[in-house]
Amino acid sequence: MGINAVPGAAVAKWFSRHKKRKSGPSAREVILVRRETSPEDVGGMAVAQGILTATGGKTSHAAVVARGWGKCCVVGAEKLDIDYRSLT
Repeated sequence: MGINAVPGAAVAKWFSRHKKRKSGPSAREVILVRRETSPEDVGGMAVAQGILTATGGKTSHAAVVARGWGKCCVVGAEKLDIDYRSLT
């Protein structure tokens, strides 16, 4: 389980840690999945429908940025096993 840092719901066809590309899914199809976010993830956070992290709390980077932009966010989902090599 994780912490509901910003209430809401997000629906996506796929999950990504990457920033928006010229081709491929639109913003409404992406949920950003990270172990934790950093300032370099802001581009991906901006286009994502929602944000999910394995670490953090209600005052983490992901939660604060998502709250400011009105995006739903779940943080601290510690049971997630995120393998960046297999994500596209």
